[in-house]
Amino acid sequence: MRAVYVTIALVAIAAGVCFAEKSSPPDYAALAQSNRKIREIFKAEIAKARTPAQQIELARKFLQSATEENVNTDDRYALLLLAREVAVNAGDVETSSAAVEAMLNSFSLDPLKLKLELAQDLDKWVRAPYARADLIHLYNALIVEALGAEQFELGRRIAASAQVAARQSDDASLGRLINSTTQRLRDAETAYNGARKAEITLTKNPADATANLMVGKYECFFKGDWPAGLPLLAQSSDANL
Repeated sequence: MRAVYVTIALVAIAAGVCFAEKSSPPDYAALAQSNRKIREIFKAEIAKARTPAQQIELARKFLQSATEENVNTDDRYALLLLAREVAVNAGDVETSSAAVEAMLNSFSLDPLKLKLELAQDLDKWVRAPYARADLIHLYNALIVEALGAEQFELGRRIAASAQVAARQSDDASLGRLINSTTQRLRDAETAYNGARKAEITLTKNPADATANLMVGKYECFFKGDWPAGLPLLAQSSDANL
């Protein structure tokens, strides 16, 4: 139950760093200046954070500090980056993920790239079985996200890393989860390629039943866009659909 409360609290903190307009990340010089300032302010806490538990507490303090209204944009980014770094070193998937979500809420960044980098960094530090399970679930969510964004090449890279991580777990169900989602990614890519070819056919002949079927199935069953897909299925060659 405590883990549930911690997760809720971290989500609330991450949501608190959301602004109407996203900022660009600070340049190297500005980030370095903010980083030096923050490390000086938290010098004592950083020196004391030796154990994973202490590091997690420090990471959450960085995360909380980033939500304060008087924090400027450069310092906010530096605080969130430090929260991510310290939480990763502690092997804490929850807190590092909350830091990344807060970065995505506030700054113009590539979500999939940032999350994949996080997962790959965590892979080097995660030790506890529960944290390994959290990491594999993170990988699984990234595969689904890549599928939804139709970034299949990146999805395959994520899936490969996920399968390696799953093999290092004692929980066979996690391997089955990744294998199932990876197969779903492959099926979606095949359907996507077929749908793109079928769309060319539909530009020439909108009534083509086979092309309507291929595009309609992809829109409904893989993208989940039923308003777009149902009219196509209605004109398809599948009588049942």
